[in-house]
Formats: sequence, C-alpha cells, structure tokens
Amino acid sequence: MTQDSSSAEREIARAHYGYAYALDTRDWAQLDAVFDESAQAHYGPGIDLSGREAIVRSIRSFLDHCGPTQHLIGNLDINIQGERANARCYIRAHHLERDSASPKSYEAFGRYESVWLQGPAGWRVTDWTMTVTHEVGSREVLGLRATEA
Repeated sequence: MTQDSSSAEREIARAHYGYAYALDTRDWAQLDAVFDESAQAHYGPGIDLSGREAIVRSIRSFLDHCGPTQHLIGNLDINIQGERANARCYIRAHHLERDSASPKSYEAFGRYESVWLQGPAGWRVTDWTMTVTHEVGSREVLGLRATEA
C-alpha cells in the first residue's frame, strides 16, 4: 500500500511535529503514532533503547523532571523510497526547571535522523537517532548531574 511521495512526506512531517507536541504536552499516547512497537532509538552515548515502551519510558525519565518545554523541529528533509523513508531534521529543545521562581534552564541543539516504514497503521519510525551538537544551561533541569549524558 504505497502512497504517493507527497502524501507520504506530509504524513511523516506531521508525525515529526506530533512528536514535538507530544513531548511538550506530555501526551505520551501520541507517541504510538510516531514509533513502531519494535523501534530502536539512540539518544546519545549509552542511551540505546529497544521498543516503543522503552523509548517513551526514557523520554519520560527526563521530561517528568522538567517544567515547561518547547521542542522545535526545523529543516525537515524526507526521502521516500517505496514503503521506506529516511528523514532528518534539526532540533532545538528548551527545558525549564519545575517549581521555581527563577527557574534554571537547559537547551539542546542538534538533529534527529530516522528511518520510517509504511505499515497498516501508516508510517512509523523503526530507527531514531538524536545527536546533540550544542548545549546551554544546566542538565539538572532533566534530573541529571552536570556530568551525566
């Protein structure tokens, strides 16, 4: 059931934006529309995850420590090859500390690279990699010590 490439690109782009909204609104169920059940994710050195449940659990382990966040997706590039697609985009993720009159912040700049497969439920990520290229602020906002990845 191969879609035309412009419809496929729109669906994959919407899923990227849905990912960002899900993180910022803490709508974890929305990630079912992004990640395949058996997806693999790589969020940096030592954070290699297998399966959608493990991915969501890991994301929550960071964001449940935060106050408001804003994940911005930019320069999205999608390459469709039949029922498989490769995508890449830039990410800018801003995180504020929870419950503080003058909160600390943490901001990560980087990119996502992903592999998508089309199945009966639509396009889903099978492999997701986040590469952080620059950081500003305190990782303590994520519940990490400054030296942890």
